[in-house]
Amino acid sequence: MIKLLKNARCNLIALRYLLEQEKNNNSNPNLGKKAWCLIQGFSSDKYGLYNFEKNNYKLYLSDFKRRKTAKINGPYSLIINDKNLFSKIFLEHNVTAETYGKVKNGKIILNNRSCTLDEFCGFVVEQKKLIIKKFSGGGGKGIYRLTYENDNFYLDYNSITSDTLKEFVRTLPNHLIVEHLSQAAYSNKIYSGTINSIRIITMRDPETDKVFIPVAVHKFGSEKTKPVDNVWKGGMTALVDLEKGRLGKAAYHQENNSKIEWVQTHPDTNVKIEGTVIPNWEHVKNKVIEVAKSEDNLRYVGWDVVVTDTGMKIIEGNNYSDVNILQIHQPLLKDERVRKFYKYYGII
Repeated sequence: MIKLLKNARCNLIALRYLLEQEKNNNSNPNLGKKAWCLIQGFSSDKYGLYNFEKNNYKLYLSDFKRRKTAKINGPYSLIINDKNLFSKIFLEHNVTAETYGKVKNGKIILNNRSCTLDEFCGFVVEQKKLIIKKFSGGGGKGIYRLTYENDNFYLDYNSITSDTLKEFVRTLPNHLIVEHLSQAAYSNKIYSGTINSIRIITMRDPETDKVFIPVAVHKFGSEKTKPVDNVWKGGMTALVDLEKGRLGKAAYHQENNSKIEWVQTHPDTNVKIEGTVIPNWEHVKNKVIEVAKSEDNLRYVGWDVVVTDTGMKIIEGNNYSDVNILQIHQPLLKDERVRKFYKYYGII
């Protein structure tokens, strides 16, 4: 009975999520297509995004089923959802950005001690670049870039005074102060206005207990999305060849997610994306698998990874990764290993 109630609750949450997705999407298919999508568990914008005129919808993980993947890690999802805990758990692997401190209701803790707003401003001057992000959440929300250059403070590329910076900090309810990572030259050349991360999915095979990577896509920000590489606000994604680390043609998201343009080059820099090879890709893959293996109870994670000139860093993990950015490139359920994984956990 308890199991039935849990499944019913999970399905209700997934249904609410699907209806919310439908409410907020900006596509305009006819009523028949809209009804068909909802019956199959997709919001109607997926009809065009996944090109269901030509592609078999049965090979795609629906929005309804994607929301159900939140249950796979169970209570251990807290490791992923709490960014402070995430950094502490994986500290020994030397793959996370350094955490300098936190802001809670406008009060600042730096290096384990309380500090004044003036001291914080001095810290920004000293570090030159910082990231401030919410303790929990995703999708690029609640992330701020603080920099100091040419005797000026900048918040997300906008010049501000020290007084404005202090007022901004006073408004922060629960945020971390972390290292601003430096991305590898290839990524910076394509677009330097954001840290361009790679979404790498790991799954732990329930039969063999081996961790595998079924898919990875490289995200790139743009002038529309900076300071974060938020794909759905006008960024790009390119499928990564898992064997060679080579990037495919990029999907450029336009018109509030209702349209994708396939491009070879970045629209703001005209630097070619397609064909770019990620340096030390084998090392990146192996390191992500090593980190995923280290926590037995994390069975399903979407890692946001930044390739640096000296290796790689993990920005964060995602407990139930967005699958849209993956499936516009290839359907997840085409891979038999993925199908078996989702079946085992009652997702499909």
